Amino acid sequence: MKQFATFALLALLCACGSKDPAAAPATPSRAAADGCEWAPFEARGLGVSLLYEKCREERFALVEEGNAILLKPSGGGEVQRIVEVFTKREMQPVDGAIREQFVSGLEEKERLGCAVQPSPRMRINGLQTLQILPGPQYAVEVEQRREAGPAAVCGDHGDDQSLRFFLYQPDVTKIRFAFVDAGQDHLWFDETSVRMLPDEVADAAVRELPVESLPLAERYAATVEGRLDKLARKTGQYVEGEHNFTWAAFREGSAIVLIVEQAERGEQGSGSIRYFFKDGKLALVRESSLGTVPHGSARGTQPEILRVLAFAPDGRVVASRQTINGKGVPLAEGEAKAALERAAGLLKRVQGE
Repeated sequence: MKQFATFALLALLCACGSKDPAAAPATPSRAAADGCEWAPFEARGLGVSLLYEKCREERFALVEEGNAILLKPSGGGEVQRIVEVFTKREMQPVDGAIREQFVSGLEEKERLGCAVQPSPRMRINGLQTLQILPGPQYAVEVEQRREAGPAAVCGDHGDDQSLRFFLYQPDVTKIRFAFVDAGQDHLWFDETSVRMLPDEVADAAVRELPVESLPLAERYAATVEGRLDKLARKTGQYVEGEHNFTWAAFREGSAIVLIVEQAERGEQGSGSIRYFFKDGKLALVRESSLGTVPHGSARGTQPEILRVLAFAPDGRVVASRQTINGKGVPLAEGEAKAALERAAGLLKRVQGE
């Protein structure tokens, strides 16, 4: 049975969808301003391209920083984050990823009242465009509130009455999606021109970047998962108390870059935890598990837990995200330290076998 669990784990890890990198080039949706022409811009670390207005007199600079493209006006003024790139699990629907990352942590009224839905304001042929908007019941309250003045709802990536939307291009990448914020004005770029570049372009660049945020840590993890079939692997199992654990470790050269641990703890819960390492240091922990069965309840009532933690090379937690049954919940005190220690112990075990 334990051998079967190991083989099943490897089959799950190595399952990957095919990607077709072909994509139609974007064309401008409007004429450029006087004295300007449309020009392409590529943020290769993010895996995104767009068209911007290149003018005789420089008005702004586009800069790739962290997980975003920033628009910096030449004469000073507010810097705008016009595109952000986020990562999801390959088989996860993009609307589910948006709910997990941007809706689950909202306060209860908005978490229940806001929904991820196709964008009513932006349609781009061949791409999925979505927004986080008030659902039918909450929308009535929002409209009443907006009679007194502008009001932003549904979180930082929700509805602020400007042109902003999520963009997903599954023919090119199934693990990355973008958030485009054109604001009230068009900000000197064509919001309809944003396109994703193939994963191999983005992956080559992101592997050289330091882990400075949760989005960057998730991007790095995705580059590891995208090449599992090219990595050397080793499997094992062990018993800790009354609980059974199965693991698979993946190496790039002599360095372990990923350990996947499957745990079966009976009524105390079961799950899968992925530990991603960069330059020998823990970079990301991603856990999907069923929690402890509430006292007197059936096994089917176990809470579903999704937990993601990003770590700096010195062991500090850069950021974290946790949902329990779809609701954002802060990590309990000591959980990050426990995850770091667990990863160190597992790494030592793997290296010793």
